[in-house]
Amino acid sequence: MNDTEKLYNDFKSFNRSCRKKYGGYNYIAVAEPGGEDRDGTWHLHVIIIFDETAPFMDFNVLKDKIWKRGGVYINKVKDKEDIGAYVTDYVSDLSINDFRKIPKETDSKNLKYVEVEENGQKTMKAIIKNGRLKFYPRGFHFYRISRGIRKPDVYKMKNEDAENMIKDWDLTYEATYRLTDELTDFENTIYNRYYSKSKSDVDYQ
Repeated sequence: MNDTEKLYNDFKSFNRSCRKKYGGYNYIAVAEPGGEDRDGTWHLHVIIIFDETAPFMDFNVLKDKIWKRGGVYINKVKDKEDIGAYVTDYVSDLSINDFRKIPKETDSKNLKYVEVEENGQKTMKAIIKNGRLKFYPRGFHFYRISRGIRKPDVYKMKNEDAENMIKDWDLTYEATYRLTDELTDFENTIYNRYYSKSKSDVDYQ
């Protein structure tokens, strides 16, 4: 299904039916182009947030009676899981592992090799720079939130100031990305760390 307007109309219908069945909730929804050959077919990653303990959601009920438009996958979000990294991973860049083979139109200058160190484990990934962006229509908002979701505050500061601010917080996720391009002699390193204020706090930072 390639129609972005239908995508969100279907999602509105899903929310009406889901809230009728399970009660009120807030959500964060991220749209992603997919399909076996990355042909632009759309799917949604949705985090559903209840004020109280989330109810049990039966797979068959959600698939056949609420969504009714294809497959679904349900997963409980546990304490300390880094949902921020999950919904933002490679929003613009596209891993060639998402393809059955490297697309013929991929220019070598757009192919980057990234060394990823995630929670102490190192792997190499080849990505197509901005490969996902071609599937997004101009002006398309790739994520949406319900009214009850407060957007995070963003601050820019020196690393030493940031480390001092979060010194008593719990590290929940870390990854190091080393980007290299031999053709242009480009090299950059990105340190990505997520913290939570305390063991009992699931307000991801």
